[in-house]
Amino acid sequence: MLIKWLTENWADVAIPVAVFLATYFAGLWIRRNTFRHLTQWIRRINWQGGDIVVDAIKKPFILWFLILGAYLALRISVLSPSWVEPAGHILGSLLVISIIITAVIAGEKLMKLYAGKMEIAPAKITLLLNILKAILLIIGLLIILDIWKIPTTPIILILGAAILWGAFAFRDVLPNLLAGMQFSSSNQIKVGDYIKLETGEEGYITNMNWRNIIIES
Repeated sequence: MLIKWLTENWADVAIPVAVFLATYFAGLWIRRNTFRHLTQWIRRINWQGGDIVVDAIKKPFILWFLILGAYLALRISVLSPSWVEPAGHILGSLLVISIIITAVIAGEKLMKLYAGKMEIAPAKITLLLNILKAILLIIGLLIILDIWKIPTTPIILILGAAILWGAFAFRDVLPNLLAGMQFSSSNQIKVGDYIKLETGEEGYITNMNWRNIIIES
C-alpha cells in the first residue's frame, strides 16, 4: 500500500525533500564563505571578542538552516493546513530558542571578557549577567508568544515598567560600565601610557578599571 502510494504521489514527496536538502547544502556553502570572511574581518580590526562571537554562532548555524529547510518543505507539501500551521509554529519556536541560547552564551562570555579587563567586582558581574540573560529570555518569550498568536500587550506594559525601574535604579552604574567598555575595546589608552588632562594634571596611568583611571604624576 505504501509503495503504491509513493509511486502515484512521488512528486508530492520528492519536491519537499529536494527543498529541504537544497536548503541544507546552501547553509553549508553560506557558513563556509561567511565565516571565512568574518574571521578575516575580525583579524583585521583586531577585535578580541570576535572569536567568541564566531565560535558561538558557527555551531548552531547549520541547525538554523535545517529548521528553515523543514519549514519551507512543510509550506510546499500537500499536508493539511491543520498540520502545517502548528508544525510551523513549533519550528519557529525552536529557531527562536536556539538563537536566544546562542546569544546568552556569547553575551555571557563577552561580558566576562570585558568585565575582567575593567576589574569589575564579581558580584556586579553576576548581577549584569543575570540582567542580560533576563532581557534575552524575555525577548525570546515575546517572539514565541507572537508566533503562536498569543496577545503580548499586557506583558510588554509590565516589562516596560520594569525596565524603567531598572534604568532608574542603575542610572549611575550603566553609563560607567559602557564608558569602561568603550575605553577597553578602543585600546586608545592603557596602563603605562603618559597622559595630560584638560585640567592640567598629567602623569603615567598606573591602573584603570570600569570606573576610574589612576595616574601617577
